[in-house]
Amino acid sequence: MAEGPNETAYMQNTYSRTTVQWLDDIGFLGSDITAAHCTQLTDADIAILAAHDVKVAHCPVCNAKLASGTMNLRGLRAAGVTVGLATDGPASQNTLDTFEEMKLAAITHKQATGDSTFLTTREVLTMATREAARAMHRPELGTLAVGSPADVTIVSLAGAHVAPVYDVEAALVYGSRADDVTHTIVGGQPIYDNGDVVGVDEERVIAMFREKAFALRDRSI
Repeated sequence: MAEGPNETAYMQNTYSRTTVQWLDDIGFLGSDITAAHCTQLTDADIAILAAHDVKVAHCPVCNAKLASGTMNLRGLRAAGVTVGLATDGPASQNTLDTFEEMKLAAITHKQATGDSTFLTTREVLTMATREAARAMHRPELGTLAVGSPADVTIVSLAGAHVAPVYDVEAALVYGSRADDVTHTIVGGQPIYDNGDVVGVDEERVIAMFREKAFALRDRSI
């Protein structure tokens, strides 16, 4: 939704309104909707999204790679819109690395606002966890709390690229990478254990993927 300048121009030329305004006109917007990207929002668009409790998925790496624009994150947050971090797909965020999304979100919006204090590391981590869960309409996720599913990611901060660790939150947002993850637990069950995907022959899966991907590529040439 409102992903780039081409979409904005098309909607104005075709419907004389923005994407958000058009979707509002047809009764599409509601609290069950998650809008991806939203880099071309007007102030009126933001007010509409807030009024309908629409959630937003922020994909800063994809937006930068495709030159789609920069989301008005400050405006959305001020209006009370839930904004969670997301990766989009492998065609526009090759590594699907949430750590990359956190770092780029933090630095992009400092640059965009000219305010180095905007978007603290705590706020970025919240966007990647609790707010991302809300954006997926799964409010029971994203926190370590009694009654929440035991979903846990364990990250090593022992690498030279994060040393020295003066602040854990800053180390996670600005220094950590996906390969720093040592364990992933979902619903209390380990699915990633020190480099091994539990119950999956990763080499076989990658080999099958490569075979099929290159076959599709060769068929399209």
